[in-house]
Amino acid sequence: FAENVLGKGVVVCKDTPNFVANRMISFIQSDVMEFAIENGYTVEAVDALTGPLLGRPKTGTFRLNDIVGIDVMALVGGNLYDLIPDDEDREILRGEYGSAVMKLLVDNKLLGNKSGQGFYKTVVDEKGKKSFWGLDLQTAAEDGKLDYVAPKKPKWSSVGDARNLPIADRLKALVEADDEAGELVWHTLSRTMAYASKRVPEIADSLVDIDNAMKWGFAWEMGPFETWDELGVKPTVARLEGEGVSVAPWIKQMLAAGNERFYTYANGKQMVYDPASKAYVEVARSPKSVSIKDIRRTRKELTGNEMASLWDIGDGVMLLEWHTRVNALDGPMFDIMQEAIERLHGNASGLVIANDGKNFAVGANIFAMLLAVQSNMWSELEMMIKFGQDAFMGFRSAPKPVVAAPHQMALGGGCEICLAADRIIADAETYMGLVEVGIGVIPGWGGCKEMVRRHVSPHMHATNVNPMPYLRKVFETVGFAKVSTSGAEARELGYLSADDRVVLNSDHRIAEAKQTVLALNDAGYRAPNIKGNVYAAGRDMLAAVNIEVHSMIQGGYITEHDGVVARKLGYILAGGELSQGQWMDEQYFLDLEREAFLSLVGEKKTQARIQYMLENNKPLRN
Repeated sequence: FAENVLGKGVVVCKDTPNFVANRMISFIQSDVMEFAIENGYTVEAVDALTGPLLGRPKTGTFRLNDIVGIDVMALVGGNLYDLIPDDEDREILRGEYGSAVMKLLVDNKLLGNKSGQGFYKTVVDEKGKKSFWGLDLQTAAEDGKLDYVAPKKPKWSSVGDARNLPIADRLKALVEADDEAGELVWHTLSRTMAYASKRVPEIADSLVDIDNAMKWGFAWEMGPFETWDELGVKPTVARLEGEGVSVAPWIKQMLAAGNERFYTYANGKQMVYDPASKAYVEVARSPKSVSIKDIRRTRKELTGNEMASLWDIGDGVMLLEWHTRVNALDGPMFDIMQEAIERLHGNASGLVIANDGKNFAVGANIFAMLLAVQSNMWSELEMMIKFGQDAFMGFRSAPKPVVAAPHQMALGGGCEICLAADRIIADAETYMGLVEVGIGVIPGWGGCKEMVRRHVSPHMHATNVNPMPYLRKVFETVGFAKVSTSGAEARELGYLSADDRVVLNSDHRIAEAKQTVLALNDAGYRAPNIKGNVYAAGRDMLAAVNIEVHSMIQGGYITEHDGVVARKLGYILAGGELSQGQWMDEQYFLDLEREAFLSLVGEKKTQARIQYMLENNKPLRN
């Protein structure tokens, strides 16, 4: 019930104080805070080093305390301290209030976000600009004074070198860094791992349950034992012992028996070390749960490059995944897409499009786009647009079914590749939208065409139907860059059809998508018709759209350049200036998209919007 209906993972724990995740986090938060106070770290530096850099939420350490409530954190720690007299690391909790700094804040009723001030306070300058000042930890601890320090973004060369590495390589590099960043990262990770080892079997029997509790409960990318595997269990234990930090006896027994990993694979199944039996046991999971991490270890890679891979996931079904830092769609990915299309015309049963990145896809690589414009590489830019159109149409017209399984952000091109699929199996947490107008262009990889095909064309088979209400809805959805706040809302906005599904448990996406491919084949799948199937409303509807755009400009709702983009969008959605409404091929609309995209990207104000987005990660209204 929890897994299928609630979409939640289940952790089997012991009936001990604070169970698993809160037992761990109470120790971690207190330990990091004391280390920071004793070694001269700022609040800002600690949060910069213990957030996304470690594969954890951007709240880091002190911002998390402010969000939870400093009084709550103090009460949790104090309550735990009294209930775990046999915990060898109990003293790190510092008794009733935790550290002296926590007591100082609680006594002054500075409880974090709910009181407006805690480890951070908001300072507004004379120009109305907000900044967040961090508490001077050392002054608070030594003198009992509540002084706050102006923000000064900390920088370390080790962090700059490691920031863009994959999470495992990043952590390996950081724990070896010979600077204050490396010292804090090593202290945080090593003490967390050591503490976790000593809590088995007290709080849980399985290492998997402790890892999952931290991943599901506190949004960590990797649990403590998964992290330990990546850093190397044997050398890490040696380093800890050299620093006088103990680990659980079962760790040494495991190493003495020649077992140097907590997780391994055998016969295509993931195994985990069981301290009770001193052997590896299969990781228990639902047959609906399929991870790309497991696929990478147990399945055959059909082809791949530095950005994307094509896998055989059984029963003739392929899986296309991309694995770049931010999952922006870029040139080398299209090579793997073309290989997938060729195989769909061969012996493959179908294709699933999914990945395990932070986001499914955040759109095209706009940096490469801007670089091409600035270098006057117009033919290369047009080729990039054409490659995307051809690849997505290749999926749409393939003789075997294609199913997309998006999660988190599926924006711009990420949305368009989903629209090109026969079915979408979306995570409940899917934020889908055609957002290109935010940088001054229009969807150029079939997004406009698909919205017309899906939401205007079905109504036009009847006689005397006015297409304007349906066109207006599409125009508003795309023109205002509407993004769904969930998989369910993606259906309301028209990105998901009645045949598409939303799954509550993200671990089930790939298995559900694969089963959908097989079900479509069993039902006698045939490639969809792409000829004469999109209704072009023509110049009368285009005139009506342009009148609405003019009214919005005059009313101050949009800028003049917004109007330029909106007119181009309206031109595509109406199918151009045809003298009367008529049915057109899908390629006709793709050609309109490509021409409009290239025209808009040549506009100076569009280029300014792209540049601003790259620098500030938010749209410019110019």
